[in-house]
Amino acid sequence: MKTILDKRKRILITGFEPFGNNKMNSSEIVLKNLPDFNFVELYKELLPVSFSRSVKTVIQLLNDIKPDIVIFLGQAGSRNSVDIERIAINIDDCRNPDNDGVMFKDTKIIENGPDALFSTLPVRSLSDAVLACNVQSKVSNSAGTFVCNHLLYSILYYIKDNNLPVKAGFIHLPCLAEQKKDNLDMQSFSLKDLLRVMDVIIRNLIINF
Repeated sequence: MKTILDKRKRILITGFEPFGNNKMNSSEIVLKNLPDFNFVELYKELLPVSFSRSVKTVIQLLNDIKPDIVIFLGQAGSRNSVDIERIAINIDDCRNPDNDGVMFKDTKIIENGPDALFSTLPVRSLSDAVLACNVQSKVSNSAGTFVCNHLLYSILYYIKDNNLPVKAGFIHLPCLAEQKKDNLDMQSFSLKDLLRVMDVIIRNLIINF
């Protein structure tokens, strides 16, 4: 039976800086507080909320680090669960600009790319594992049409186009309790809970792969 100690995998985990009027981003806070694990080589990178720079940064990391698994983390302030994204669609369409001031309307990410690309992480298994540790979770079928979806689609396309042996997917995190002071309507979770979620996710991925 496979265990987490069979082989040390290289895992790249990314989070995003704050965007818009937000002073904090739960994915950034979780990323910065994520401990090292003795059974994986863990690499952490904070990404800009930028259509172009986020993709360029991750492609460079793919080439430099050569990870086995990539986990993108992002904040979804309106959601009340840890959402494991199933799919990325080939469209950029945003109401607000990214942190570089860039906006897109009904624009394809890759002109001749497929309409959609699926996460190569075991989305149902991950969501079930999070639920099993008493934290709300679901498989999401929409990563939006902003930078999160753009990054996931672009990197899944790059991995497939270059035949890289990398599994990749996106996880949207809810807001943390300390962010409620900025918006009382936001759902919130404790940092302790979200760090526990990441521990469960990493262990699940090691066993699956």
